[in-house]
Amino acid sequence: MNDAQIMFEYPVEDMQIIIEEEITEIQNRLKKVKITAFSILSFSLILFLIYSIFSVKIITIIAVISLLFSSFLFSLCIKNERHFLHIRANENEMTLKYFTSKGLKEMQIWYEDISKITFSKDYTSVRIEGKSKNTRFKHEILLNNATPEQGFFLYTLPRLTDKARINSKKIERIFGTQEEFYERMGA
Repeated sequence: MNDAQIMFEYPVEDMQIIIEEEITEIQNRLKKVKITAFSILSFSLILFLIYSIFSVKIITIIAVISLLFSSFLFSLCIKNERHFLHIRANENEMTLKYFTSKGLKEMQIWYEDISKITFSKDYTSVRIEGKSKNTRFKHEILLNNATPEQGFFLYTLPRLTDKARINSKKIERIFGTQEEFYERMGA
């Protein structure tokens, strides 16, 4: 991508390094919690197996407690799912780096390859579909609410490509104008 023609970039390079390190740290912590939860779950299943052989009630109690604790840890992992989107766009293409707890997904998308862009009802996720060099693609991206990444898809992308299915009057009614949207963020 030609840096001289960049029309939108979020976050700026200084912030990007800090955010990538933070996301990596969160991913590592979630991985440790998932491993711990799986270990406890396995332990409780072994205890249930031992109980079925020996019928000792204390083993059942310990197994149930450990099972509840492992389900609590798994629910924490689900609640603490984090995602972050780095966007760099010019008038012909956009490069997206999508960080989730599952890892990094990098996408370079030419606007001419896009066949359809659709949003969820609450505008917190976007689906980009298209075909590039005889390969179909479908990218589903969660958007953090009231952030520049959401603002890019609501306001900037519809100006760069006509494939974004968006009702600008509805967007203005829900989020305000582009200026109002970014003002509320303090940007």
